[in-house]
Amino acid sequence: MKFLDTKLRYLKMFKEPEDTIAPDGRVWVCLACGKYTKDKFGSDMGWDVSCVLNSVLCNVDELVYENGRVSKIESTTDVKEKGG
Repeated sequence: MKFLDTKLRYLKMFKEPEDTIAPDGRVWVCLACGKYTKDKFGSDMGWDVSCVLNSVLCNVDELVYENGRVSKIESTTDVKEKGG
């Protein structure tokens, strides 16, 4: 576990703190396992280096939860096709 803590501190050195904390209404979601957190580099849910590398910033209202994790991300934005 000490190795993971060191690795997370190392990765955090290259990011500005304001870029790692999700703004209101948004969270970081790990696309590999479905964990989510406000702070990209730390959580009490077992957020690890893999989560940091596989995370994306999402709107909270687009998330579908199952068993305490994100199981699906639904788009709430209407997407219109460009057509001729």
